[in-house]
Amino acid sequence: MSRATVPVPVLAIILVLVGSVAGLGSIARAGQGSPPATPIVGVTASLLGAGPPEAAPGHELALRRLVFEPGGSIADHHHPGALVLSIESGALTYAVVEGEVEVRRAPRDGTPGPTDRLGPGDETVLHPGDALFEQGVSHSARNDGDEPTVVWVSSVMEGGQPFTVFHGGTGTPAP
Repeated sequence: MSRATVPVPVLAIILVLVGSVAGLGSIARAGQGSPPATPIVGVTASLLGAGPPEAAPGHELALRRLVFEPGGSIADHHHPGALVLSIESGALTYAVVEGEVEVRRAPRDGTPGPTDRLGPGDETVLHPGDALFEQGVSHSARNDGDEPTVVWVSSVMEGGQPFTVFHGGTGTPAP
């Protein structure tokens, strides 16, 4: 497994994008205790489209666009399905808390970029053209940069499941 060390703030941004914007679907909470003020800060999300794919009965395929403002973040969370995430612009710090993700780096001069596997404790900065696949992974995300970061997220989840489940007693934000 290849390890990349990156500041923790980028990981928090990803969490905020995935879980806090209206139209993302329902958001749930895992754990108990006093929740932090806001598990998502400076992240907006738009649900661009969704529907039940014939190839996966009982599931929903969805496409979302998230924007992490500078300093924006999403606290520790997971998604009860499978996601492909791609960076359009800016940079996103992504931190794995539990599980594994596969990161495919952007191609250069027509040559496919390298593929990295990240596990618990690993953190990386994702740049335009980078993409990752996650399933059953607890993580956080953040934008440590000076410009907004635009992220596209495609997901397949069982119908009726929340899109994002926060961890560590983190509260559920209003839709």
